Amino acid sequence: MKHILKQLNQKPIAYYPVYREITGSTTGGILLSQLMYWFSKKDKIFKTDKEIMEETFLTRKELENAKKLIKKLDFITVSREGLPAKTYYEIDWNEMLSSLHHWGKLEKPKGENTTPPKVKTLLPQTGKHSIYTENTTENTTESITPSSIISFYKSNISSKNQDIQEPSSFNQISLRKDDFEKIMKGLENYAKYISSTGRKPEQLFFFIRNRIYLDYQEEQVAVKGKNEAIVPADLVGKRFCIDGEDIEFQEDGYLKIAKDWKVTNAENVQQLVNLVRGA
Repeated sequence: MKHILKQLNQKPIAYYPVYREITGSTTGGILLSQLMYWFSKKDKIFKTDKEIMEETFLTRKELENAKKLIKKLDFITVSREGLPAKTYYEIDWNEMLSSLHHWGKLEKPKGENTTPPKVKTLLPQTGKHSIYTENTTENTTESITPSSIISFYKSNISSKNQDIQEPSSFNQISLRKDDFEKIMKGLENYAKYISSTGRKPEQLFFFIRNRIYLDYQEEQVAVKGKNEAIVPADLVGKRFCIDGEDIEFQEDGYLKIAKDWKVTNAENVQQLVNLVRGA
């Protein structure tokens, strides 16, 4: 009996009702869901009808009808190229975002000043005076894609397939293109938090779907015992000059050097970490 069940439990595909709504067909939604997974690998892919039928279990007739619906979408181009001719599928992420806005699946972004401010970065003290440097590098979402977000999670948080759930996570990320920068920032801070606490990471799918990344727009100082802090590892041992006062981060807080006074309260440590990170 067990071997029969194992044979039946084949690799599933992720299906999202929103794609059924966009295509107007369940089979169209299945095909679009699978294409969106492959677009996580690259923006333009080559797929034979046979491969798609094997992956989705659509019949030839169902696939033909689904492809007709896909060709009507503004954000996907279906073309025949080469000799012998092959079918290529290509996605336009900007057009996809517009389509999602049209279908009311994303809130329209509010007008914001797109010119990033100059950031003053506080560097570790090397003498009697604090050293500051101007960082004018622009942070844009152009280089952030669903694939790069998934790759960051794999490299810095968890490489387990059960935590990544790549097809499902990719689709969740794709629905939040306006939040790509926030998602990446949240993952960066979450990675530091997981590293310092050793806690089991949240699955990427739920981290995105439940918008947990919004809780990590600022670095979170881990707490142990009675509100005692766990300082991020990359700050431990580093010194800074804050408002003329020299401090040194330690594993469980920071030391006010001149006063030889150690602060371990998690809330106070959190404030100082945020100050240093945002300087």
